[in-house]
Amino acid sequence: MATNIPPEESHTPHTPEKGEQDVTQPGTVAEREMTHAAALMASFIRPPTEPIERSQERLVDEVLIPALERGPLADAQVLVTEIVGVLEPGLPTAAQAHSWHARANDIVERTSNLLHAIQRSTGEALGAASAFAMAEIAHHCPKYLHMYVSPYCKSLAAALDAENRPLAEKCRELILTELGGTGTIDTRKRYESLLEGYSISRACFFEEFSKAEEAIFAPGSFVAITGQVERHFHDVIHHVLNIEHHQYQIEFSTPQPTELQTEPNIPNAGLIVEVLSELVTNALKVMEQKKTGSKLLVTIIPRSNGSVQLMVRDDGPGIGEMDPKKLFEPRMTTTQGFGGTGMGLTYLRANLKQYFGASIRAEKNEEDDQPGMTFTCVIPPTQKP
Repeated sequence: MATNIPPEESHTPHTPEKGEQDVTQPGTVAEREMTHAAALMASFIRPPTEPIERSQERLVDEVLIPALERGPLADAQVLVTEIVGVLEPGLPTAAQAHSWHARANDIVERTSNLLHAIQRSTGEALGAASAFAMAEIAHHCPKYLHMYVSPYCKSLAAALDAENRPLAEKCRELILTELGGTGTIDTRKRYESLLEGYSISRACFFEEFSKAEEAIFAPGSFVAITGQVERHFHDVIHHVLNIEHHQYQIEFSTPQPTELQTEPNIPNAGLIVEVLSELVTNALKVMEQKKTGSKLLVTIIPRSNGSVQLMVRDDGPGIGEMDPKKLFEPRMTTTQGFGGTGMGLTYLRANLKQYFGASIRAEKNEEDDQPGMTFTCVIPPTQKP
């Protein structure tokens, strides 16, 4: 049977709104999807002599793709087909737009829960690096509907409720653009393009596992690590925040002598890049959403015992009187304007602790004129198994 996932090429659950189906109750679609995924993982056995790369390929082919195709992706294709079919010739009713928003959120939640269930089993079957790769997939994969389709459908419904036709037409155009552009385009191509755009493909899954296995534990230099983070910083600004001209700045510091900064003497370089990229992304989204702040200071401190301390400090809006510990609680988000769901930091902390014994905390900056935040992560000495 042909796969719905394009053959060659960070989300999370939402809180159901009033009137939506609770998809976690026994007998629901979500429960059947979880049962199917559990059965696939139970049948997945790694022979002792099998190379890790082959095991990862089999996990994608035998567990990940079948679980997604039989589950939320099938409903996603139906939803995309319906949305395109109605929006191509004109505007929907408000009831239709409300339904699309609720269904998209339902699919996003099911996708996220399903992938995180697979991630938990992946750690036991294939180890820390594979579990971390699966965590990245689980965090970013559900955004294919969460980033734009769901919120645009919500805005479309609100515009139609208010009888604001110009705004409704704008929302219609934005939704079709996210699904491949305006004009008559084959619906299946729209759907496959949507998946490819959010790295939902066999090749992208394989790449995520390969990248983690090769880079998570490998040593790197301060110059190489910060170069990758700086490229990510600019990618977020131009391709996530969609800003052409900006005032944002990023600086890097380390106590290492200059002559050592080009030597690969910092352990777990790939993991460090992943953590710093996540924290930098979050800080940029908060500053842009609140239009407050412009500077990021990233500090990398290698310790004599082999551990590494990371710090990301921003001069953004801060969190007021909120307890910083709440930032790591499920559903607590400060980036809702850019698809934040309040689970990114939650999963980051959980994965760092479970698979690497690392810790992460958030603190308010003490200066009154710079009310931003500082995130500190300590990664203990870790060796590739």
